Amino acid sequence: MRIVKQEAVFSVTFRWKFAGDIWHENWAGFCFLSSVGLLYEVNKLSGMMLCRSESKTKREELRLTSQ
Repeated sequence: MRIVKQEAVFSVTFRWKFAGDIWHENWAGFCFLSSVGLLYEVNKLSGMMLCRSESKTKREELRLTSQ
């Protein structure tokens, strides 16, 4: 009877450890991919803002030179 109880405790402990390892790996992967996605979006937005400011500067230069 005592051996069966120890095996049951080991089995439950192993299951929790295995589930924890899987959860940790998935969480780490999710965080990494989310960070990459966020950096991509920020880079895209900053590129768009830079492009807008450059086009405004060019328009102002053209307007000033044509006067």
